[in-house]
This record gives sequence, structure tokens and C-alpha cells, in this order.
Amino acid sequence: MIARAYWLALMLTARLAYAQDFEGVQVIGIDNARVNVIVTKDSAFLSMRLPDGSSFAVRTDSVTMATLADNADLMTDTAHGARIAYVDAKIGRMQAITFVRLSADSNSGYRLTGEDGSRTGTLTLAADSARVLFGAMRGEPQKTRAAGMMHMVPGLVMMNFQVQKPLRERYAPKPRYPETLRSMNIQGDVILGFIVDSTGHLDRKSIQVLHSTDPAFTRAAEESLVRTDFDPAELNGHPVAVRTQQRYAFTLTSQ
Repeated sequence: MIARAYWLALMLTARLAYAQDFEGVQVIGIDNARVNVIVTKDSAFLSMRLPDGSSFAVRTDSVTMATLADNADLMTDTAHGARIAYVDAKIGRMQAITFVRLSADSNSGYRLTGEDGSRTGTLTLAADSARVLFGAMRGEPQKTRAAGMMHMVPGLVMMNFQVQKPLRERYAPKPRYPETLRSMNIQGDVILGFIVDSTGHLDRKSIQVLHSTDPAFTRAAEESLVRTDFDPAELNGHPVAVRTQQRYAFTLTSQ
């Protein structure tokens, strides 16, 4: 335990020294971009994408992200895990990613579990991919010294909060209130998750219903979303594809 604490202290000191010098932005994709890491001087983002297109992401400062990598890398316990978790004030939901070793073997892979409110999802990384991931979380791969440089990953989809210039709605029509539900004085809401590509176009196949109080509200929200025009998000002046969420509230007083 003492030896572990000693090495973690040394690693933390190295992370702090590196953060003082680092000025660029690194975008690193691991395992065919199923896991993506973004590291800047002060902040870091980790996201995981599942085969069904759903994704989970967490954000923190670069030192904490590096420490998470160290904890996961040094972990030998397969019953517990290295975890980062918090309630995102913007959406009021728990955001978390947990690393658990698959075995005590030194060449063990890892299971990653993502949480977003009541949603959860898992993926497995082989040992080689996990080592690359931990290096990326520490900011080690291709240390970019020139501000504004990025190592972009083809097909990379970022979370909207990860970019410097978030996605913006240029035109967003108000969703129609279903007449049947209006006549019954029924109110509700819908939360849709979706991807907007680097040209500002909605990827209709990416639309996911994260929450809905009635299918009729869902249809109305989707009709509004597909008619919405977007200005793409940007990272360091480069347009990028992002995954984001939109809540549609249906209240009788607002109609």
C-alpha cells in the first residue's frame, strides 16, 4: 500500500509538471475509436461508444484524468474498479465511467462501464488497447507542443460539451402539441439524443429516445428535430461531429 501511494505521488508530480508545459490539444482514438480521449493543458475528456451507437462521456481536469489512468493501470482487484463520477449540473444526471480488470493477470483486459442517468453500457478492451488508452489519458501519445494542433481521428464523434464552440441551433421550429393529448390536458416531455456531423447536418439514423412520457410527444419532438438547422461545433477552429441531447417540454401553459 505504501509503495503504491509512493508511485502515485511520483506520477502526480510528473502530471503537474507536464500540464504546465502542454499547450496543444490531443484527440486520440483507441480500438477503432470505440474509446476517445481529448487532452488539453487544463482539461480532459473520456468517451466510450457502444456498437448500438450510444455513448457515455466524462470530463475532468487533466491531472485527475491521468490519476484515473494510474489507478486503473495499477489495479489488481477484479471486484472493484477505478471510477470517475459526478452529477452534471447542466443536465442533472449522473455521468460516470468505471474501469474493472477482467483478471489479476498482468496482461488482463478491462471492462468499461458507462453511466448516464439511468442508462448504463459496457465494453471490453484488450490489454494492448487498455495500455494505449491509459497513455492517452496521461497525455503521453504524440505530445503536441504547438497550440492549436490536433490528432484527429477519422469518424470521431465528440460530445457537445467537449468542444470549444458548441453546436448551435440556427433555426429550431417549435414542436406541435398533439391535439389528442391537449384535449386530455396531458403534459409531458421528451429527451432525444442525436449526432450532428461536421457540416451541420443531423444524422437521422443516430436519433435515440432517451426519455419520453408518451409516443405522441416523441413523434412531435422528432418532427421538430429533423427540421432544425444547425451551425456545426468546432474544436480549435475545426468543424467536428458531436453527439448531444435536446429536451422538448410540452406544457399547456406554453402552447
